[in-house]
Amino acid sequence: MIFNYLLKKFSCALTFVLVLSVSSVAYSQQTCIDYIIDDVPDARYIVHADSTVTDKLTGLMWARCTVGHSGQSCELGEDAKFNWRDAMQAAADSEWADYRDWRIPNVDEYRSLVNYSCRSPAINLAIFPNVQSRNNFYWTAEISLLSGRDDTAPLFDFLDGIQNSNFRTGLGKVMLVREVE
Repeated sequence: MIFNYLLKKFSCALTFVLVLSVSSVAYSQQTCIDYIIDDVPDARYIVHADSTVTDKLTGLMWARCTVGHSGQSCELGEDAKFNWRDAMQAAADSEWADYRDWRIPNVDEYRSLVNYSCRSPAINLAIFPNVQSRNNFYWTAEISLLSGRDDTAPLFDFLDGIQNSNFRTGLGKVMLVREVE
């Protein structure tokens, strides 16, 4: 009798864990709408062997991986999060692919990557394979004067391709961009 009771409780707990894990996987899957024109097709980019990407439309070069990751598909490493000041320094110190002029993108540069036919994340994952959208915000190089405050900065959210703001002491991820010579 006790065995049956424990088995029933264990089965309920296991079912809950499985449902929770399946729902979180479903939540993290990118969804795209076929009838909306893809304004950031693969052909717009040149993917280089050094894990950089050149955007032929904007003339910008991007690191394919967010800071903390590496590899051709960004499969190596772990997420790195920084406060705004440390994010700016991490970009300035970066020598990704032997370039030394990396910086953090501004809001308009992030917007140029947004694929409005997709969400979660709203970016071309074939080009930027490890950009995430769930509770992941990317620092911009700007300072926002939210309500007259100078201690906030814009963050970019690829869930839907929108801008948010946060205190500069908060944590965010870093993408790297540079001008192509």
